Amino acid sequence: MSDTLKYIGNQIRFFRNKKELTLEELSNQSNLTKTYLAQIERGEVNVSIRKLESICNALHISLGDIFPTNDSIQTKINSSINKEFIIELIEICIELDKRDLQLLKSLGNEMRNLKKP
Repeated sequence: MSDTLKYIGNQIRFFRNKKELTLEELSNQSNLTKTYLAQIERGEVNVSIRKLESICNALHISLGDIFPTNDSIQTKINSSINKEFIIELIEICIELDKRDLQLLKSLGNEMRNLKKP
């Protein structure tokens, strides 16, 4: 399993969860099997651009959302009302080891989940 396939799968899972869709709902909307989608999310299979487009269409996102560029991330940071805080967090993260970064990521995910209705 390559890092690229894992990354693609994680991105798809992230957007699916953000849209609060089950694998079955995404399957119905993308015309791909639930099993295949689960394999994609786990990074176990290669996925064609055509199938990625089908998934993106079902999630109402673009291929660019799956593969954000540094410029698009920088644009989001620059347009954020919390720009200074984001930059400070990045500076803090640079100094953390992998274990601490994983803890911080878990905390951030928990905080995001608390905001969901």
